[in-house]
Amino acid sequence: MKIIKKSFIILIFLGYFFIFGRQLDPEVSFIPRWVENVESGKPGDSNDGFLDFHLDGKFGYLNSKGEILFSENLLYGVAIDQNGFINYSRQNDVLVLKDNEGQFLTTIKLSGYPYFFSNRRFIISYDSNGISEIDRDGNIVWGLAFSSSISSLYVNSSLTFVGTVDGRIILLDSSGSVIYSHNTRSSRINVVYGGSVSSDGELMLTLTGIEPQLLTLWNKSGDDYQVQSTWSLSSELRRHAAAGFSDDGLYAYLEAEDELILIELKNKKLYSIPMTGRLQNIYFYGDSRLIYILGQDNSGPYLMISETDGNPLFYTRLLGKEVMLKKILNRIILGIDTNLIAYDLESL
Repeated sequence: MKIIKKSFIILIFLGYFFIFGRQLDPEVSFIPRWVENVESGKPGDSNDGFLDFHLDGKFGYLNSKGEILFSENLLYGVAIDQNGFINYSRQNDVLVLKDNEGQFLTTIKLSGYPYFFSNRRFIISYDSNGISEIDRDGNIVWGLAFSSSISSLYVNSSLTFVGTVDGRIILLDSSGSVIYSHNTRSSRINVVYGGSVSSDGELMLTLTGIEPQLLTLWNKSGDDYQVQSTWSLSSELRRHAAAGFSDDGLYAYLEAEDELILIELKNKKLYSIPMTGRLQNIYFYGDSRLIYILGQDNSGPYLMISETDGNPLFYTRLLGKEVMLKKILNRIILGIDTNLIAYDLESL
């Protein structure tokens, strides 16, 4: 009887394992690498690469070991990438372009605010009605003026998305030529609050209008874009909204009122991640399974980690006034006031 009873128990366990058992999802471990203070860091070797930072009234570059390569005090704002920067005052008739070692490169005779993104460089006019692209040497590649102020701007390696206050959606190619234009007329007040375009240009995401406010996913059809899906938002946002696509093309995201909206592109399914205040940075990790969100509200900055189905995993307030978050491969750089902290992400 004992043998039969033991065999029966073993069969139950085996049956459960084969019928209900599944492989557990991999866990992510944070491996601390270094902590550096931007005010007292020791000079390092540039052979370890340039990583730009902007924190607590300072900006500059450090290497992969956290050693400071260059730093400078902020004037009013800075446009910076890994190859160079423009440190600018509130009003400028001439902008000064420098390399990542702080060496003068050239002056740019344009009035406006510089904007560096996706390895491209732009100057936005003070009235927000015009935009110009410059190359690495500061030469003007193209310029374009609009009849209404720019309310939304997104750039990838080859395309520029522009949304305007009067509800116009415009896509530009790398030469500044208009390849698509559309006037929204679906709401009581037509304005473009946010937008993005995928890296291959096949998908576009827009947030437009008031009463109703519409989140729209577009897909490319020949030289045109067609509406693929539209959702009306119950809580309307009345400011610029951050939007984008995950690097692997599985998700689109949009900053909405008190939430981050994720769109699973394959099934056109929406997920909501509650958040407060403004989205500062967002990064997807592990085949878009996890999302790292840096936000800031009236109580200060915070860091969240969530699964893409909206399941929250981690939340903490950050004890600082100015924060930054950058992701380089599997390394997360978290900046809090004058301190930079590096973590490597490893799946277990």
